[in-house]
Amino acid sequence: MKRLSLLVLFLALPASAATTITLSPPTPRVGDSVIVTVHDNFGSVCPATTVSAKLTGQTLVIDVVPTPPGCAASVCPAVVVPIVYSAPPVVLAEAKPYSIEYAITECNGMRRVVATKQVLVRPQCAFDRALTVSQSEVTTDSVVTFRWCDPSYSPFPDFGESATAYRIYLVRDDDAPILVHQQNASDGTIASVRLAATEAGVKGAFVEADMCNVTIAGCSGTAALLKSNVVPLNVAPPRRRRAS
Repeated sequence: MKRLSLLVLFLALPASAATTITLSPPTPRVGDSVIVTVHDNFGSVCPATTVSAKLTGQTLVIDVVPTPPGCAASVCPAVVVPIVYSAPPVVLAEAKPYSIEYAITECNGMRRVVATKQVLVRPQCAFDRALTVSQSEVTTDSVVTFRWCDPSYSPFPDFGESATAYRIYLVRDDDAPILVHQQNASDGTIASVRLAATEAGVKGAFVEADMCNVTIAGCSGTAALLKSNVVPLNVAPPRRRRAS
């Protein structure tokens, strides 16, 4: 096993906070090298610990074990603290669903699965890197064209996710995002938006995708809300015309 640094956070976190598993990139596509990070707010672990990531079939197993393996509780006293594990990067080479399993082997030698997460690896569209704009330096009353990709993926009937709608937001420093456009997924993955005078000072833009579960009966429920990358978009006030 490859020894990795274990970052122990001695921060006071609410006891109700759950263990979370996050991915980088968050919406992986085929061939991406994925880094899994686990936030376990009150894990009972040995101070000397090894973290490993192993892909077995369609399950990516993140194992945290005492060092040396199998040591007794007297050698490995448990410490209960908020912790963050960063596992080694793993390449997901096929477009299909994967499971992530996070497990701890405690000082008494018992292995315990703490949390799991389902991940759908898409063949092409990496939505969190997809958004582009026709120009990044504009003035109000300009028309900006936004382009992104369709994150829908259904490898076989009755499985996968499908986009149902898109929304384009503009962002300023310290302000809530401004919704400037929305459209059905059937309208495609391109939109042209005329910027209003009230949108001067905008610094960026992103697009959101509503996803549903693919079923034989049709689109069902809300599978996820995907957010694209934030692209720079500097919107200046209209230029003043010189007096003749």
